[in-house]
Amino acid sequence: MIMRLKNIFTIAFLSLISYSIYSQNIQWQSATNFGCHAYYYSSAFDNNDDLIMMAEYLASPVFADTTISCPQCYAGSSNNLHLTSKVDTNGNLLIPDMTGGYNFVFDQQNNYYSSSNSYIGSHLRKADSNGNLLWSKYFSSNSTSSDVQIISISVADNNSVCVAGMFYGGTALNISNIYYPMQDTVHAFAAQIDPMGNVEWLVELQSLNSNFNWNIEIMSSATDSFGNVYIAWDLSIYKISQGNIVWQQHYPDFNISEIGLFNSGDIFCMGWFSTPTITIGSNLFTNDANYVFDFLMAKINSSNANVIWAITGTNFST
Repeated sequence: MIMRLKNIFTIAFLSLISYSIYSQNIQWQSATNFGCHAYYYSSAFDNNDDLIMMAEYLASPVFADTTISCPQCYAGSSNNLHLTSKVDTNGNLLIPDMTGGYNFVFDQQNNYYSSSNSYIGSHLRKADSNGNLLWSKYFSSNSTSSDVQIISISVADNNSVCVAGMFYGGTALNISNIYYPMQDTVHAFAAQIDPMGNVEWLVELQSLNSNFNWNIEIMSSATDSFGNVYIAWDLSIYKISQGNIVWQQHYPDFNISEIGLFNSGDIFCMGWFSTPTITIGSNLFTNDANYVFDFLMAKINSSNANVIWAITGTNFST
């Protein structure tokens, strides 16, 4: 049983599963159709099982009980409607326009965190359950020619939030005009922010992978009930406690796209491999997807990084 597994499914699958979140019958298909073409960027269920989502609409969106007029949408893509909205379990529109972003996660009080990236930095935002902005933090490099991206967010039981992302160069990470020294290389970072927006700790993560990885910007994070943070990045997992790296383990060729935590505290990993074979723990798997992308998931011991089990897309019966 997975207790803290978040953001495991893609937005498309999340839309499908929202149809039958309370039964196996479609509950509000028209609510996820919205009567128009749309691009879905991010979504998540809050603690009341209401759905918050960010989307770009190419025409007036139609919810179960409401139509939002957008006459300018028909005049070209530059006039499309960008909304972060909340709907209930029946597909009824609760809040049409909220503080927006990506990577939505909720704390114990149903406040939510989100991020947005530009070409030179990223915003971390905290909003209440009605979508009102509580605070915002801007992450950037001290070098105007470099970028900082927030890629993953996870929330601890004490409502602190862990931010994981990429640092693309410079000698300091600027978090809302407070500068933290950094190595002038392309690498990852993790920072924990308290509920008031204060930085509790920041850690630089250097790659354990000696080979070039096209998927270096794929990252996922999870936080356990003890405040330990787990970051999956560049074919590796890092365990962090109070700003200190407890262990870091490289899993060659395993592109980990999402991680979560079982009730036991062990780590669930989901991703793929594209090599002809892959060895993970004591398991040797052959790529049965014509050497393109073969699905792989694994359970990792959170105490010592050992692989407990692993399964590929063609070995679910094992």
